[in-house]
Formats: sequence, structure tokens, C-alpha cells
Amino acid sequence: MNHPASDNPFQSPPAPPSDMLPTDEVITVEGVLSPKDLAAAYKLYCINGRTIGWMVAVTIAGFFLYRAAKLEVWGMLLLLILASSITIFWLGMYWLSYFLNPFWRAKRLLLQEVPQRSQIVFSESGVQFDSSAKTVLYVWSQFSQLLAGRKMLVLILKTGELLMIPSHFSTSEADFRQMRKKIAARLSLSEDFDAKISPDDQKEISFATSDSGEIAGEGYLQPNEYFIAQRQVFQNQFLLTVSFGVAACGAGAYFLWVAFFVLPYQGVGIFNPQPETSVVGAGVSFLLAIASFFLLRHRIGQSRRVYQDEFCGRLIRWLFNEQSLTCRTNHSRQTYDWKNITGAIEKGNQLILIHLNHHPLSLPRRFFASDEDWRQVVEWAQRSE
Repeated sequence: MNHPASDNPFQSPPAPPSDMLPTDEVITVEGVLSPKDLAAAYKLYCINGRTIGWMVAVTIAGFFLYRAAKLEVWGMLLLLILASSITIFWLGMYWLSYFLNPFWRAKRLLLQEVPQRSQIVFSESGVQFDSSAKTVLYVWSQFSQLLAGRKMLVLILKTGELLMIPSHFSTSEADFRQMRKKIAARLSLSEDFDAKISPDDQKEISFATSDSGEIAGEGYLQPNEYFIAQRQVFQNQFLLTVSFGVAACGAGAYFLWVAFFVLPYQGVGIFNPQPETSVVGAGVSFLLAIASFFLLRHRIGQSRRVYQDEFCGRLIRWLFNEQSLTCRTNHSRQTYDWKNITGAIEKGNQLILIHLNHHPLSLPRRFFASDEDWRQVVEWAQRSE
């Protein structure tokens, strides 16, 4: 609602909320990210309201399955056992994933070898992240969620990427808490993708070139080229493969049970199955299938968001040498060491590089000026495996 201007010349203008990030204020934090910080960020990322929600949902589903099986006498005891087992199982799986998941394992080993020093600058225009490996300017609308702990902040981008900010990056705990409040307040005002960086106002980052043994390439990445590269990693995801396998085995076991024991011999023989047993089997198979479907849907949706937000309509420039490869757009720069390229797949006129077993990089042949440059980059990539 618009209010008329006051006639009192001595009245002060309304003060902005104290928790907001003023347009002229810049918050700068810097420090070294350690494996201990990575573990804290992983814990904050996994043990949150979403995780607890899944536990509660599965527990409630289990309760109704037991009710369907007419186990009222032991119902409460079984419910407690189920809830405890699910909690222990999920916590164990989450921590096991931290040590076995290719991305987190590679990230942890990399930080153990070379701790990452970085600087993060928060302003009204966005978040500037600088390290020896990459420089990226994020606008606020690119972030989807803030996870806040006593010693760690995790900013989650809509693309699924994580920006970790330990408390020791700030000069004091009071500054860390104040920064957390201002970031949360600023995120609450961020609009959707309409407010993301436009081609006219994107920050151009310097990209020095050299003629000494370096190869340059540039072009626009097409959707099919991006999704072919994503599929290579998608097919190798451990948890996704296990989820689909369990769902298939559960559904298959259920149908075999119904076909061979329930329908022909119901009430006859040592098994003496009851119709409620089929209900339990159907419920378990249904839950597994739903979990697999949502996991697949989430991964596909995330891949589409990454392409639209990072690559669609953006000119991508590459610079290669024997030690590293650097990717630059008009708002970011990132350098990858060849030693961290864990896979190189040549598919027709496209080279797919896998960074730390998790992040695929797509290099079409048309990005290069000559076939000699293309073959040289392929040779460096295959040598790094």
C-alpha cells in the first residue's frame, strides 16, 4: 500500500531492517577448507528436515503395512523396532556414502592432499567465490536453500552444487551469526530464474591466453551434447543402481510369491500364506518403486536446471595445456587439473571427461579450430586416466 508523504519536514525516513544486507555493504570471508569442514558440511546436508521427513514417512508406511498384516498384538513393539532400525540404517547409509560415494571420497582425498584456500564476497548483486581452481559469480536467485549450523553454513544452488562456509572463515562467532542472518534475509527476497544473470549485465572475468603449447576452443553447448555427457555419470551412480535393483528384485519376488504360493495353493501346505502377506509385499514393492521414480525424476530435473542456468545460450571458452584445462563463461572461470580427470570417453565427435568420478565435461569436436588440436586434447585426456 502506498502512503502519502508526510508533511513533517523533521520526520526521519524509515530505517531498513537490521538483518537485511544493505545495497552498499560487502561481507568478505576467507580461509582454508579442510576435510573436517567437508565432513561437517556433509552432516549438515544429510541430517536435516528432509531426511527426518523421509524417516517419518517410511515409519508411518511401515505402521500401516503391519496393520494390514493384522499384527495388532505386536504392532506397537514392531513399530518401535522399525523406527529404530530405519533411523540406524539411514544414519549408517549416510555416513557410509560419505566414505564410498565417488564424489565425496574424491573431494575428501583432494582436500587432504591440497587444502583449498578460498575467498567469498557477499554483496547485494550476488556471491563472488574465488579460489586457485575457479572464480564464479552467483546471483542470489541461483540459490535454493540455506542450511545453517552452529559451525557451518551450506548454500545450495538450484543446480545442486554446494557452497560451504565454515565459521572459522569469519573473524568471530558474532560476525558469523550476523552474516548468517543477513544471508537468510537476502535469500528470502530472491526471485526465481527471471532474476538470474542476463547476457547484458554479466561480469566478464579476465582470461589470459598464451601461445606456448596451449590449445583454445570455444562454442555453444547443445542440449543433446550436454545430456549425453550427463548420462555417462548417471549410469554409474552407485545409489541409483542399487535403488533400481532393489525395486526390481522386490517387485519380482512379490509377483513370484503370488504366482507360486498365494494363488494356486492359498491355505494349503506348510507356507499357508494369507492374503495380507500379498498386501505387505505389494506395499514394500510400491514404496521401492516410488523411491526409485522420485530419485530418477530429481536427477533428470536437476540436469535440466543446470543446462538452462549455466550453458543455454552461453558462449563457452576452453584453454588446454599439458597440466590443466580451463573453462570460462562470461560469469565464471574454473580450472581442472588433468590428474583429477578420472575418465575420458570419446563418443563420435564428442569427448566426455569425468572430473572426480562425478562431474562430466562435454567437449564437442566443433569447438576446435583443427583436427590436430582435437587429437592433442584427446591424447592429454587419455594420458590422465
